[in-house]
Order: sequence, then C-alpha cells, then structure tokens
Amino acid sequence: MTTDHHATLQKTLGLRSAVLFGLAYMTPIIVLGIFGVIAKASDGASAGASTLATVAMLFTALSYGVMARHFPVAGSAYTYVRKALDSRLGFIVGWAIRLDYLFLPLVILAAVARLLYAMGRDGVLPKRVFGWLSERFHTPVFNIALAGLIGIGAVFLDITTSTSFINFGAFTAFTLVSLSVIGYFLRHRTERLNPWRHILIPAVGAAVDVYLLTQLDSRALILGASWLGIGIVYLLVLTGGLTRERPTWKASQKRRDPIDACTMPA
Repeated sequence: MTTDHHATLQKTLGLRSAVLFGLAYMTPIIVLGIFGVIAKASDGASAGASTLATVAMLFTALSYGVMARHFPVAGSAYTYVRKALDSRLGFIVGWAIRLDYLFLPLVILAAVARLLYAMGRDGVLPKRVFGWLSERFHTPVFNIALAGLIGIGAVFLDITTSTSFINFGAFTAFTLVSLSVIGYFLRHRTERLNPWRHILIPAVGAAVDVYLLTQLDSRALILGASWLGIGIVYLLVLTGGLTRERPTWKASQKRRDPIDACTMPA
C-alpha cells in the first residue's frame, strides 16, 4: 500500500448532515443503557452524577470550539494538543482517545478513522498504511475497516468494562484539550484573545475533568494506565528515546492540501 499524494479529504458535510452526525456521535439515549452502572457507582445519585458530567461537557465543549477555530483540520484532540502544547503530549492524547473511540457505537467510525489518518499523516503511525486515502472515495478506507473490526469485537465486552475504557480515554483527552486552550493563549499573548474563553473556562473544565478522572473505578484506571504505558513505550521507540525529531507539517504541503496535508520532515 502506498501513500496517495493526489487524494485529499473533501469538505462535503453540510449543516444538516453535521447536526445529524453530531446527534449520532453524542448518542443521547446511551444514558438509558448505562443508567444501572451510574446508579450503582454513585450510590443512587444518578441525577447528581449526570449534572456534574454535564458541567464537564459544557466547559469542555467550549474549549473544543475554541481550538477548532484555531486549528480547523482533522485530528480533534490529538491535533489541538499537538499544536498548542507539545507533539509528544499530542501523541499521548491521540493514543488515549483511541481507547475511547473504539468502544463507542460504530456510528462514529468516521471520527476514529480521521484520527488514525491524522496520526498516520503526521508519521506517528505507519504513514503508508494509516496516512493513505482512497483516490476513488477520498476517505481513509483502511482506517474505517480497522475501526469497524475492533468496534465489532467490542460488543462482546460487558457494559461496565466498555464504559471504563471510554471514560478513561475521554477524560484524559478532555483535560488536555482544555489545557491546550490555555497553552495557546500563553503562546499568543500578543494577540487580543479573550481571557475568559482562553483561561477561566478551560481551567474550570480541566479541573472538573481531572476530578472525574480520579473518581473512576480501579479497573478503569488500571486498564487506562496500561494502555497509556503501551503508548509511551511506542513513542519512545518511534523517537529513539525522544532523541529524534517528531514529524511536522510543511507549509508548502499545507497550501497544496488545505484540509489535512502533511509531510515528514527532511
């Protein structure tokens, strides 16, 4: 499989499609499926737990909105943290969020496929495989198929285990995205940025996310930490113990492919 330098992702999603995709991504009825898990873990305080989670989501959503405005490219949390904080942290959050994506409903295959594509595009995953786009469909076909296979395997897990996977990856990514907003503000202090949106809101969001992360059950923390450990080992191998340069975007390539283009450094 070779990297296709001609195929690019196309911006074809309209407002209506984006709204429907967002609703499917958030799966609002999932609360019915995990109500029993929440009730047991919170000693019956499901309403309070859901309210706290809503606060975390609202503040985190505002941080995602800020970063999407600054970096309107594929990769979501991975790209935001990589660009605003550090490429190594970006890899870690990308690795963590894959744990989240792969155990969510199959309707979000496009999200995990774009994440895998972004990491392949940047060379942190094998670029000839994960960074490849179909010239016919203009989509990362291999990534979609891989995500689908893993997602199908996830249906054999019980809901408590799969929820544990999802929560660890989600809260790790949410925390770092919130911190990336603050990092962006500090790196662009000469610009007239709103401190409320770039400091206060993401700080509150990060604090709530960290609190919720530490309240996960021991199995979630052990599984999540183990997954992150594997990712850190892979990062060390990839960079020769952090001694080699990480892949970066080239301005010339970005102009040619304004949506997602990137090449390895010379």
